[in-house]
Amino acid sequence: MDELTSLLAELENEDADTVRILQRIGEKLINEYVIQVGDVTLDPVLVEAYYWSDDKKFNDTSVHAAKSSTRNTYELARKRQKNNFGELYIHFGRSGADVVLSQGNYYLSFLVKNALNNNGEFKKQIAVCETVCKDCGSCDVCNKGINCCHYGEKILKKVPSKNRTVVFTLRKGIADDCEFKNKELAALPIDIIKEYYFTAGKSRTAIIEEYIKGKLRHNPGEKELSELKELARGMVSWSKCVEE
Repeated sequence: MDELTSLLAELENEDADTVRILQRIGEKLINEYVIQVGDVTLDPVLVEAYYWSDDKKFNDTSVHAAKSSTRNTYELARKRQKNNFGELYIHFGRSGADVVLSQGNYYLSFLVKNALNNNGEFKKQIAVCETVCKDCGSCDVCNKGINCCHYGEKILKKVPSKNRTVVFTLRKGIADDCEFKNKELAALPIDIIKEYYFTAGKSRTAIIEEYIKGKLRHNPGEKELSELKELARGMVSWSKCVEE
């Protein structure tokens, strides 16, 4: 995981482009890792970055651990989202699962918003968590995620590159008063966006349209142009994409 460690080191640099580094980390998670929890393997295909650092003054109020509340949801987050690199964070109530990447005095985790399971089945956020928790045999002591039996385990597994073309978009459900609401801190592979109903902060059609428009600004060659038209087919109007 040297590449991830290097990106985390970059993240601490005062002048670093924090959003871009978080995007690069998300891209690596999607392309180069799977999540291995017991007998369950999850291939992350949509992840959202959640980062809070007083030192960097990157204070994302959507980070669970940043809340001052003493409710179980936030007490658990403060224990899990800091200094548990490569480990699991199960949201209280088992409503979601994050990969924690913090190695210092800051909170950093990536919510696995969508993933493919062992059988290639597409799972949304709660179903991702249910897949992790199913048949674990410790639900009686788990206490809705507080005492998950997998805490302390390294759950990130490096795999050969999946060679996906990753794009970045908005996270889903971020409060309007969050400073980072409009930052593209979610990552997903455009290659398979037509195959599944991704639950990002923008619709699949909006993501595809923005991607195609961005590519067209750079005068793509014939082969790439054909691929872009195929991507648009059945999803967005090609004439709308080229109107600029």
